[in-house]
Amino acid sequence: MLLESLANEIISDIFECIKPAHLLLAFHNLNSRLNKLLVYYFRTHTFDFQFASNIDFDIVCQQHLLSMIDQITSIRLSDYSNIPYEIDRFLAHGFTFRQFTRLKSLTLVCNSCKQVQEKILFELHYISTELTHLTVILNTYDYTRICSKEQSESLVNIIWRLPKLIYCKIKIHHFPIPTIISTSFKHLLIGGRCSYSFHDIDHLIKYTPYMEQLTLPTSETQSIDHELSLSLTSIISLNIGLRKIPEHKIINFFRNMPNLCRLTLYMMNFYIHGHKLEQIIRNDLIKLKVLRFEMSIYSLNDIKVELVNELLKSYSTPFWLEERRWFVRCDWQTCKNIVYIYTLPYAFHEYRFNWPIRSQSTCFPNYVYDRSYNRVQKLRVWQTAEQKSPLPNIRFPNVYCLDLLFSIDNQFGLIISNFAHLTSLHLINYKHNPRYDLQMHALLDQLFHLYRLHFDAYSYATWLRPPFQLKHQSVRELGLTHIKYNNEQCAILTRTPLGMQCEVLYIYAKNRTCILDLARTMINLRFLSVQCYENCRNRQSSEANDQLIEWLQTRISSKWTIARYSHCYSPLVLWIR
Repeated sequence: MLLESLANEIISDIFECIKPAHLLLAFHNLNSRLNKLLVYYFRTHTFDFQFASNIDFDIVCQQHLLSMIDQITSIRLSDYSNIPYEIDRFLAHGFTFRQFTRLKSLTLVCNSCKQVQEKILFELHYISTELTHLTVILNTYDYTRICSKEQSESLVNIIWRLPKLIYCKIKIHHFPIPTIISTSFKHLLIGGRCSYSFHDIDHLIKYTPYMEQLTLPTSETQSIDHELSLSLTSIISLNIGLRKIPEHKIINFFRNMPNLCRLTLYMMNFYIHGHKLEQIIRNDLIKLKVLRFEMSIYSLNDIKVELVNELLKSYSTPFWLEERRWFVRCDWQTCKNIVYIYTLPYAFHEYRFNWPIRSQSTCFPNYVYDRSYNRVQKLRVWQTAEQKSPLPNIRFPNVYCLDLLFSIDNQFGLIISNFAHLTSLHLINYKHNPRYDLQMHALLDQLFHLYRLHFDAYSYATWLRPPFQLKHQSVRELGLTHIKYNNEQCAILTRTPLGMQCEVLYIYAKNRTCILDLARTMINLRFLSVQCYENCRNRQSSEANDQLIEWLQTRISSKWTIARYSHCYSPLVLWIR
């Protein structure tokens, strides 16, 4: 059967199974009918370069994209994809965002150097006024080195000027409050290492009067010298982190949101009794339908059992259990003197516990926990071999990233009920000895779709060793930053099964010759991020680091491109063009 004999609906269904870049390579300009179907596809789908090779990337940019440029309505470019410096390469082909005249949605995830991020700031000045959705994620670690206060304010005001923008997600080191009123904004998500006082929130709402959904990051500090002066009647959904806010400030804060329907709270190192929260909801949040929270209590001293019991009792009244049917669970991590109190189902994407833990809840005896942790995608577990206790009644069916600190236990199969989603395993301070090796192999045997395997350390202990003994067929990305790898160890790595199949490698190397050895001998390697101890030890300047790049370029194959991130002590990045 010929493809052209199929109905348009069937061909469109086939398009759904193919990545956008591959669609253009396979079907563009074959005939007018397929071109029309491609036009329809790109008017309703996001264009990105996911899973495209470097060669395919260049072919699409040079031969296909320009003729579709006025049909594309959504673009996603990310430096974290399989094409490093993807945004810079895209702009280097001569494209500007203003050329995409139908553009309604733009996502930029940038981890590149200062020059690239400055290009992005410039491009945003001329973005399409038809834009309704914008996501900008810039490297938060170096953002203060890249953008001045004035540049940050300029970026925010550019965004606030967009006349049709409804949704914005922005993650930078610090998000300044705009000075221009937006009448279109309805959904705002702010990420990064930001800290907001109630005074800041007041001004943010002042310049975004029609905002309905607001997400603010967890604050490290919160000013308590200001109370909200505006009535936030437009807010119907709020996701916010709070840290040690006086009770009367919290009451006043929520009193100004009479139309709030959905509330997600993350409270760091403080808590609210159930009786007080019930009073706030009854008096001020009468329209609240969905409540999700997590409270954490940290103490240098032993946390008393009486405190835990008192808190749970305050959330066991008829209001919580019968009227609202909002159930609360408490995980008491006795070895760390940490208590987490949270609503069920669990509302956050990351869950962490120090095993062993003691758990209690306000749920009815027949409550089924099976679906309570479906939202958890990243699981972080701390356990020591000496600590043994019954496993908590918790199951995680959708975990894709697992962090293990210090040790592995075969009982993890009882916690992670489905290993099919798990693609990333991060081992911290992993002990290399026969017992742990057996446990590690047993765990790996269950991870059929594992792609990333990273080793890290909180401190460089002498007992940490390279994981040369491990094997896994599906692993293609290795992170080996737990020790300094010398030339001999790098040579051994290239001959191990993991080394021979590795395509993406993050490593801490002892000297520059290690970089050469890895690039020359790892047969499937296409991306290498390497922190060079030789440079770090000498605390070399960016000029000296550039000399290292020049030194490598004269000795390495021309198929490799070499660059570094935006500060002189960041890793060198090498990738195959």
